[in-house]
Amino acid sequence: MAITPTKRELHSQETRKNIVDVAEKLFYQYGYKPVSVKEIAAAAGVTTGALYHHFKNKDDLIMAVFQRHDLSFGKLLERFDNSEDPIEDIVVFLSDVMVQRIEDDGMEFTQQRVLHLFKFDRVTGFDACLRSLIKRGLELDCFRPELSEDDLFDCLAAVYRGAVYQYCVSATPVDLRELTERRLRLTLEGVALSR
Repeated sequence: MAITPTKRELHSQETRKNIVDVAEKLFYQYGYKPVSVKEIAAAAGVTTGALYHHFKNKDDLIMAVFQRHDLSFGKLLERFDNSEDPIEDIVVFLSDVMVQRIEDDGMEFTQQRVLHLFKFDRVTGFDACLRSLIKRGLELDCFRPELSEDDLFDCLAAVYRGAVYQYCVSATPVDLRELTERRLRLTLEGVALSR
């Protein structure tokens, strides 16, 4: 039997959602650092105390934005469900889909995400998507048999995250798409079985 939320609980959920909506918009528009908790509260039409009732601090708030952002990963995997080339799927996922998300998010949002990297949800986000693609490749015998799912994940995630890190800290512009794809293809030559 489902329990129906009370009006108070519904109002609390709506307030939290509104705060995340406003914070996301302000972070995208002005960046993470320049936006204060007071500005977020004011733009959301709540008191600072109400904001702190829902979030411990600004870092907690940006994590809520990241979590919302990661909800789309489940639908993203559907794109690869019927593919017969898991190796190419990995390249497309990391160098096209993920790079497009980074370009859409902007540099500062991406920098904050890199700084919060170890707080990600490993079950529903990026990690789960990449692991799913690797599992398909293992099931279809696309990778060298001595390599485990964990080995492949560590290797491919490191290639992608290394490229994103370089993009975030480089003093000169970096073509993230080209860098990611080039590094992935070199890495995949070493771990994939000949096709």
